[in-house]
Amino acid sequence: FLFALLPTIGLIFPILFGIGGEYEGILGLCKGDHFDGADSNKKHKSGDDDIGKCFRKLLYDNKELIDIMKYINMLFSFILVTTVLLVFVYILSKVIKYERIKSGKGKMNRKEYIKYCKEVFNL
Repeated sequence: FLFALLPTIGLIFPILFGIGGEYEGILGLCKGDHFDGADSNKKHKSGDDDIGKCFRKLLYDNKELIDIMKYINMLFSFILVTTVLLVFVYILSKVIKYERIKSGKGKMNRKEYIKYCKEVFNL
């Protein structure tokens, strides 16, 4: 049951932080007046006013960590998709093997095997 819920972890990251720079997440990005410096070297303002207390400042202070988490998320999603596909192929091969043993068929060449698979799955 828990294995089926693991892909939801991959959905949480894009929902919170957005996808790339194109789509905003729930946390979103700060407004332009929250920054000091040029566009290429943005640094979030700090101080006692509302801009200095902006909760999104933490996102900009830990930008490298968030970027690393993006790649870890992609790797984790790739591993999960691969695992699920391999388990599916394994289960299909065992179903076909069980049906072949049940019907008493021995070794088959490729054409006979494909024809038998179509019979088993009624295709």
